[in-house]
Amino acid sequence: MLLGFKTQLALNNKQRTLAARHAGVARHAYNWGLAICKQAVEAKQKLPTAKVLRTAAANDLHKRLVAEVKKANPWYYEVSKCAPQQALRNLEQALKRWRSGQGRFPRFKRKGVRDSFYLEGSIRISGNRIKVPILGWLRCAEILPTATPKNVVISLRAGRWYISFKYEAPLLQVEKTGDVVGVDLGVNRLATCSSGERTPSCYRERRQLEYKAQLYGCQLVVADKFYPSSQLCSRCGHRQKIPLRQRVFRCERCGLELDRDLNAALNLVQWYLATCSSRGSDACGDPSGGVVGVNSATSHGSQKQEESRDATNTALSQIGVFVSVS
Repeated sequence: MLLGFKTQLALNNKQRTLAARHAGVARHAYNWGLAICKQAVEAKQKLPTAKVLRTAAANDLHKRLVAEVKKANPWYYEVSKCAPQQALRNLEQALKRWRSGQGRFPRFKRKGVRDSFYLEGSIRISGNRIKVPILGWLRCAEILPTATPKNVVISLRAGRWYISFKYEAPLLQVEKTGDVVGVDLGVNRLATCSSGERTPSCYRERRQLEYKAQLYGCQLVVADKFYPSSQLCSRCGHRQKIPLRQRVFRCERCGLELDRDLNAALNLVQWYLATCSSRGSDACGDPSGGVVGVNSATSHGSQKQEESRDATNTALSQIGVFVSVS
């Protein structure tokens, strides 16, 4: 099973300088290649390919990059050749998406906006450290998986450097209980589960849920962002607006008083049982694991969902999810 991993880096001054240089070269190569492709499009000429062959001489854009750009910019030789090569591959993929109608024409990259670069070669992991070409041993914010990744991507977000990679891992055989758990991810607070548990903030991001779901062979179903889980009463279904500063949900119809995040998590469980579980496991995708996105904005308020609320309340007790009201 192929898993993805991402964590923050703790770089020293020398490493931060090298990382910035790599990101700068990658950005320069991308923008240089994009300028050539843009001229070709405007002149209605054939686009040059940006493929960089690993087993033979590079062609088209990469040949020109070596012959023209590197020769005129010796600082290219201060970084790994993988950074500009992958930048051209990324450009080619962006152009393919544009030509197939799946995206807009690529735009020039700006310094400090989603800076990143790619490295491959001799990579080693030891505890919370990872050794990569040129930059050497990098200290990470957490213990890394015991693996030998073939390549990594180092990126800058909000002034912090991160490293990400994929690695092969065995599928964990964990007995499934059949429980359905709703998770409400807070903005300033912890993640709240429908079981009443709260998870430390470092694990509240969606990527952690995706990672854990894949690791344990579970299914993660993501409700549409417009689903009003915080505005619905988990007991009677009444919808009302509630300001963010109000941390307790008080239903105007039935009088339920409940922590707003717990109420939202319970609504997510009921939403899943009403829109997915009641229609079979294939309604929301492969039940064997992974992430499934479901557009629930249009389904909310439907007659079927209202009729299924009583049935889902019964199902909640059958699967071991309980509602405690004050």
